[in-house]
Amino acid sequence: MDIDTDVVPVTVDEALRMLREGIKDADRDIMRRTPHPGDFHFSVGTWLRDNWSLWDERSHLRGAFRVIGLSHPVDISGYLIERLWVEARGGTFDSAAFVARVQDHWITEIGTPIP
Repeated sequence: MDIDTDVVPVTVDEALRMLREGIKDADRDIMRRTPHPGDFHFSVGTWLRDNWSLWDERSHLRGAFRVIGLSHPVDISGYLIERLWVEARGGTFDSAAFVARVQDHWITEIGTPIP
């Protein structure tokens, strides 16, 4: 991926645009061949969480994701990765289903969805 590390997106749409523009054809091919988006958790996911300040609760991007129901940095990076992974495979990403799955996970783990 070729993404400007000096620019941190502030909206979900901006983050997706930057990722789509920065991903190379070779990266798309790898995503198409990778059986599960979670395989990118420690590579692309770590890069996103660290370089886009997702660990900072005051991050504008993190605030934008709170609006759609995601607040944990791992869930946010997972959303972005899974969306790109689905798109690379020619599918349609279901944002609402992803958020519901994440909230169900947190309800199972801690008894409540993460705000």
